[in-house]
Amino acid sequence: MAHHHRSNVKPKKPFKSKHASKSSLKERYSNNVEPKRTGPKSIQHTSTKADRRNTAKQIQLNKRNEAAMNNRIFGGKNGAPKVITIVPLCANVDPWSILRNLLVSVDPEADLPLFEENSYQYNTTITRFKQKLQFLMPGKNFYSLVDACKASDYVIFGLSATQEVDEFGELVVRTAQCQGISSVISVVNDMSVIDNIKIRGEVKKSLQSFMNFFFSDQDRVFASDVSQDALNVMRALCTSHPRGIFWRDSRAYLLAQSIDYKEGKLAVKGIVRGKGLDPDSLIHIQGFGDFQVNCIYDASDLKTKPSDTMEEDKNVNEAGLVELAAPTENQEQLETLAPNDVSMEMEMESEPPRGVRLDDFYYLDNEEEPIPVTKRVPKGTSSYQAVWIPGVDEEEEQYSDVEDTELLVENEGGPEEEQPASEQDESEVEDDAKSEMFVELNEDEETRQYEDYRRRMKEQQEDLEFPDELELDPKELARERLKKYRGLRSFYTSPWDAEEYDPSEPPEWRQLYKLENYRNLKNKLYKQPFIGEAKPGMSVVVELRDVPVSVYNYYSQPNNMLVLYSLMAYENRTTVSHFTVMKHSEYEDPIASKEELIMQVGPRRLYVNPLYSDAPASGAANNLQKYYKYLQAKQPALGTIIGPIVFGGLPVTLFKPMPDGSLRLAATGSFLKSDTSSVIVKRAVLTGHPFKIHKKLITVRYMFFNPEDVMWFKPIQLFTKQGRTGFIKEPLGTHGYFKATFNGKLTVQDTIAMSLYKRMYPIRSRLLTLNEDSLQ
Repeated sequence: MAHHHRSNVKPKKPFKSKHASKSSLKERYSNNVEPKRTGPKSIQHTSTKADRRNTAKQIQLNKRNEAAMNNRIFGGKNGAPKVITIVPLCANVDPWSILRNLLVSVDPEADLPLFEENSYQYNTTITRFKQKLQFLMPGKNFYSLVDACKASDYVIFGLSATQEVDEFGELVVRTAQCQGISSVISVVNDMSVIDNIKIRGEVKKSLQSFMNFFFSDQDRVFASDVSQDALNVMRALCTSHPRGIFWRDSRAYLLAQSIDYKEGKLAVKGIVRGKGLDPDSLIHIQGFGDFQVNCIYDASDLKTKPSDTMEEDKNVNEAGLVELAAPTENQEQLETLAPNDVSMEMEMESEPPRGVRLDDFYYLDNEEEPIPVTKRVPKGTSSYQAVWIPGVDEEEEQYSDVEDTELLVENEGGPEEEQPASEQDESEVEDDAKSEMFVELNEDEETRQYEDYRRRMKEQQEDLEFPDELELDPKELARERLKKYRGLRSFYTSPWDAEEYDPSEPPEWRQLYKLENYRNLKNKLYKQPFIGEAKPGMSVVVELRDVPVSVYNYYSQPNNMLVLYSLMAYENRTTVSHFTVMKHSEYEDPIASKEELIMQVGPRRLYVNPLYSDAPASGAANNLQKYYKYLQAKQPALGTIIGPIVFGGLPVTLFKPMPDGSLRLAATGSFLKSDTSSVIVKRAVLTGHPFKIHKKLITVRYMFFNPEDVMWFKPIQLFTKQGRTGFIKEPLGTHGYFKATFNGKLTVQDTIAMSLYKRMYPIRSRLLTLNEDSLQ
């Protein structure tokens, strides 16, 4: 009988394992264009070769389209110049010297013009590479430097081979990194001073390591005084495409080349960048606020028309520029708050005395049934309609509560207006002498600041070890001190109406704008295409109306740079804004809630007093956020202010203004959302000591100090540090002792506590304004 082989038609069963094998993990996390999807077998799809090829082709096509767009903007005879900012990070670095070395490397025999020392920019055309370049040198001016980095296509950081980066230079680098920066090039200005070639290599490695700490893509540090390195820098500037900044390129912005002012109208000439400029959108000027566009003129052809034709043509201004675009009836308005026309009146003339509030009911010691929260309703509302209106409190209290609004940090000497980070002196010698100047305080002031620092550090440490614990004075009444607090059966499920009336709410609270769906509106605005005449790369003159003369007086000075930023729809409206924030690793001082800081978010710079809290729990229906008294180190938090609406995850940078006018980087983060439905609640934990223990019946003392307070807070649930829960049974004596029953046995080492909650309202931000004498 012949030998018979086993048939291989029968399909092989797959290996069934609940654990992933090494090969599957390798295949899943390999560097493919599109990794394989994971999930149940019924929905798993294997990425075929054709799919991977198609995906790679789409990515390549997107890159080609992006390169074509950059070539269309920067290339050609009428292309826009690339904006390059030279930032000196050391005291002995001269940006004009770096610029000379770069220009000489391209054409050694070129007749270089004399640079104007009072000018911050220099325009040139590199004939060899057929590219226009615009160099910005703001000098050692903090706000001008970070604003120039924000609006630049390339940033050149000037380093020194003989001096280390000073504190001011490190602040500029960190700020530029946090706010978003385009392509970066590192340059050493005085490498030829070092004769030893070996030491040169070590210096370059050290400087490259320093820059890699902030920008990991820095694979080389160039020497501007070496001709070949300087030529490589110019070649990279002229032939490569800038990386760009997402939040900046999603809006239209314009770097001013010249400005003119007449009868309240500010005319700014420049090249449109980012997206197209819509005349219906508002324009933000840093340090002065938002303004409306009066008209946009085409400045690409500066040939004027004859005077007789000019009178007949209504679309030509006095300078002979043709009107390109004008605002329509849908132009954004400057109002920041919504109108408040609803008048609320109480329907009940008199009410019984209140007790402690637990969720939506008041509990009185002389009533068997709890009393529901009374309503403040519009005049003429029926009883049936009143059921659907949020509950309110009766007490008319002032918004300025001493306990809540008093700043924990004294800001004596702090700026009412913007304080300069560093002032530009006439010579480097005076600048160095000023930076090393030390002013010794008198003994009383030094003692006061030391005691204030020790107190703040002690409060921060106690808040970290014993969060939210509150000690009552035996002589004060708990029901009076905690009259704004209420109890919650559950922090995650108990209802808390965000729209209920509260006497302690800010006066503008009812006029804040409320967005139904922030995420959908943000996606809609970002995907909305611009169809108009003022396209990116065009030279235009933007005319703004109702502009104060102080704007022209400030930006007409040689060292002040004007950048116009277009705002998206609704971005000038005021609402409750939330942003994620984390304390900077090198900032050691405590940062308390409501402490005044300077916040930079996108094109705006604001004075803010943020409230810090944790993010709402996922799946929580009441949307509560627990208030943090301090922003702890290495602990992310949620900052909340009343400020303008912002769309997109824009970077957020927080600075602490110092009494001498300098700034310290305090915290960084990103913008999260604009939402008024979130409720920030401050928790107060009252603790007591178990005096006598008899099975589950406990006698507690030192939580309250009179029987009236015990009866007032009787409905609130008790809990212990070891996880037991219970309720107050009855008071004992006249010193605040009471009996309580728990769901289990307690030990003497346990601590009995009660949680009470109060709503916290954010504080409205204000614009950091500039004036003619401010040289930030």
